[in-house]
Amino acid sequence: MPGSDDLDTFWEHLKNGDDLVTEIPSDRWDWRAYYGDPLKEPDKTDRIWGAFINDADKFDASFFNISPREAERMDPQHRIFLETVWKCIEDAGYKPSDFSGTKTGLFAGIGSSDYHELMLGLNIAPEIYTSTGTVYSVLTNRISYLLNLHGPSEPVDTACSSGMFAVHRAVMAIKNRECDAAIAGAVNLILNPRNYIAFSKAGVLSAEGRCKTFDKKANGYVRGEGTGAVLLKPLSQAMADRDQIYGIIKAVSVNHGGHVSSLTVPNPNAQAALLVDAYEKAGVDPAGITYIEAHGTGTVLGDPVEINGLKKAFKTLYEKSGRRFSRAEKHCGLGSVKTNIGHTEAAAGIAGLLKVLLSMKHKTLPRSVHFEEINPQIQLEESPFYIVSQTMPWAPLKDGEDRPIPRMAGISSFGFGGANAHLVLEEGPESAILPSPDSSPRMIPLSAKNEERLRVYAGRMADFLKKHEEKENRNPLSLAQVAYTLQTGRESMDTRVAIIVSDIHELGEKLSQFAQGEKDAAFFYGDSRKENPGLLIEGEEGEAYLSSIIAKKKFDKLARVWVSGADIEWKLLYSEGTPGRISLPSYPFARERYWIADSETSGAYSHKPASQGECLCFCPIWEKSEIRIPKSESRNPNPIFLFDTDKVRKEAIGEKLTTEIILVKPGKKFADKGQFYEINPGHPGDYVRLLTVLGERNLFPNTLMHLWSVEDAESAESDFQRRRFEKIGPEDVRTCLDAGIYSVYYLIRAISEVCFTSLSR
Repeated sequence: MPGSDDLDTFWEHLKNGDDLVTEIPSDRWDWRAYYGDPLKEPDKTDRIWGAFINDADKFDASFFNISPREAERMDPQHRIFLETVWKCIEDAGYKPSDFSGTKTGLFAGIGSSDYHELMLGLNIAPEIYTSTGTVYSVLTNRISYLLNLHGPSEPVDTACSSGMFAVHRAVMAIKNRECDAAIAGAVNLILNPRNYIAFSKAGVLSAEGRCKTFDKKANGYVRGEGTGAVLLKPLSQAMADRDQIYGIIKAVSVNHGGHVSSLTVPNPNAQAALLVDAYEKAGVDPAGITYIEAHGTGTVLGDPVEINGLKKAFKTLYEKSGRRFSRAEKHCGLGSVKTNIGHTEAAAGIAGLLKVLLSMKHKTLPRSVHFEEINPQIQLEESPFYIVSQTMPWAPLKDGEDRPIPRMAGISSFGFGGANAHLVLEEGPESAILPSPDSSPRMIPLSAKNEERLRVYAGRMADFLKKHEEKENRNPLSLAQVAYTLQTGRESMDTRVAIIVSDIHELGEKLSQFAQGEKDAAFFYGDSRKENPGLLIEGEEGEAYLSSIIAKKKFDKLARVWVSGADIEWKLLYSEGTPGRISLPSYPFARERYWIADSETSGAYSHKPASQGECLCFCPIWEKSEIRIPKSESRNPNPIFLFDTDKVRKEAIGEKLTTEIILVKPGKKFADKGQFYEINPGHPGDYVRLLTVLGERNLFPNTLMHLWSVEDAESAESDFQRRRFEKIGPEDVRTCLDAGIYSVYYLIRAISEVCFTSLSR
């Protein structure tokens, strides 16, 4: 997420109420080159703010065996989400190879193609990598390919609700047994100013660069970047696997706002119906919901509409439960992560979900920043809602016997095209796995692709352990759980170090020493590419030897064998039961720049804005123009070609334009009726014959008015016209097409065929 390389950092920002919005950094583009009034100047915007992630141009290509050329032509969103999925799996305490060959689904929200536009602007020659590197489908398909996942693999684009729709798709895939587990997430990067310019003209971006959700000064949102993913499994399976469970999805519902006043206007009734459906599917008491993570973009229209939808939904839920809401019962807080990181667009739903999961983990509700005075269009008096304006403990509700019940929350995510999603979340159960109370020595393995990455990894692990100690957490880390997670939940790579320690503090000290390049007899270090345990572990004798040192917990010998390249069946160390997996720092990917050639630009975006008076290219366009009749011209020497059925309208047009009218009506075949002509609309030959006759009579109209498709049923004069408004059938559809677009097409073709050149408008 913006300004956050990991979830722990992200949580610290949320807890502290940090605003992570900055000026657009120079590695995206030079915002000064585009600064101006978007309503008066082309290619200009006066919005210069956003929330951006670190190292958007960086990627560890060699880690995934991707060539530099292919990496350069991969959309950074593909690259970043690939690393995000790897981190997600490791955070769950698994290694990615655990899912190889399994029915694991992958669903990702994505909605922009800025990098592809950048390549087009630089005239990058098309090749296979530019295709696979930019299409949405390969975002997920590549990850499924690299990790050998056999479940569904789908990108999702519903604009701002893409991430939550990806979660919905994953949940449904598991329920429908399309997969046994799933990874769902989203990614959004901002790499060119095109949408800044467009959204500025639409008036939806905040002038001050601050998202003031629910506040009276709210005047739009700020664009943001982000990525995130969650690993989903059936609850029964997760508990059987003794997983750490952040939260339980009780229900997730989706719908569309339908037809409203315009495409991007939200529908409060549809939003209310969505929430009612979600909470009824979840089977929860509305009084048990103590927090709602709102979509909350901070727009003048969107915030009040969303609140009205929430109020209507909860009123309906209370009524259906047979209870009435008490004004004194303000039990549900409202907030929005957009006040911290802006609107991360396709990743907005995932950002909200991660915020709530972290809030449940830390039992704290972070405040919505920039909230001072409520929007007067928002009325919360007769509702169970209040704004979380200060960071506060998230106290659990109590049951009838004064026992705490799990915290529950709702998360809304609404697409600007009307695609809505709402998820009902319950906090995960407290771990039933008790940390080992003994101080027995443990072998801690750590590995990476090379020595430089291994020392970085050791340093991050040491920092993590130190911070955890400093917090004096009521749930201290268990050395047994740390050892088990690193043994079974990380891939064994080429460069390895093993450390034998007896407590967490000692482990932190040893890891810090190794990270700084110090040497110590306690470090067992090796490179499996250079060393080989050889005959020592081969055959039955080798297996017997490994079994012996594992059973006797001869960690020094086990460490030497492992750093030499041996594969260890770690679970044999835990014959009396596994300690359980925990969240630990994930692999530290190398930060190497991969970007398409941009020698002429200092930032990511190469397109130069057009200045006043400068024209970069030309293209033909249609422009509206008024029909002007010069005062000196009392009569148009050329008649008007009128395709119509209304005699009254013909006379009115003739009087207005003081010119002769050539009236053409639809009929069964070509006919000269004296005062007008008839042709069969579906016969191309009739149009040719009509123009030929006009030419023979020296009638050359210069203006065409085609009005066959705008007649009212009541004033229709022909059987043809009346049939258009009766019950529609296949023949009627053909008739309407003949009178409309086909007629225009046949006429244009006839004009070309007979060289009828007098028509100019």
